Amino acid sequence: MSLSDFSSSDRWRALVLYGLNTATYKIALAKTLLELAQSQQTEVAWSELSKRFFNQYRMRLDANGGMPQSGLAGRRTKMERIVAEFRTGQSCLQAGRVQMPP
Repeated sequence: MSLSDFSSSDRWRALVLYGLNTATYKIALAKTLLELAQSQQTEVAWSELSKRFFNQYRMRLDANGGMPQSGLAGRRTKMERIVAEFRTGQSCLQAGRVQMPP
């Protein structure tokens, strides 16, 4: 079975149903896709999608008052660690190892 055997709806359902229902990455991705759809954009470059998703994710973390995404105290998700590094200027995003559009 390959990815082409699944409809767009099937793929979206799988994306949304795996993991925690309140996970910030799901909400950030959904808001990013809705924003693109509302502007009638049917195609988007990975770099643009990445930038928009990252910004949405940061806003969601801020909106949650910095509450951890993981239920374990002191443990942060990979995305939370990336955002923390970004905020301190130590991220590979600022160091030029990963290119983010302006």
